[in-house]
Amino acid sequence: MEITEIKQQYLRSEIIDKGYDPEKFSEFLSSQSEKGLDIESWTIEELGEAVYKFQNLNENPTEQ
Repeated sequence: MEITEIKQQYLRSEIIDKGYDPEKFSEFLSSQSEKGLDIESWTIEELGEAVYKFQNLNENPTEQ
């Protein structure tokens, strides 16, 4: 499995599967770095930190 696929799976499990709004996460991710939405330019550690911050700011995920 390629690193990009690993990142995509991680984001899917941490954002979509847990009920967070993927659009809001996209906006949040874009605001966090010049890297924007290009997950290939993010390290897995950076994505982890962004997910952690996003989840803490959005304690109550939306119902899917």
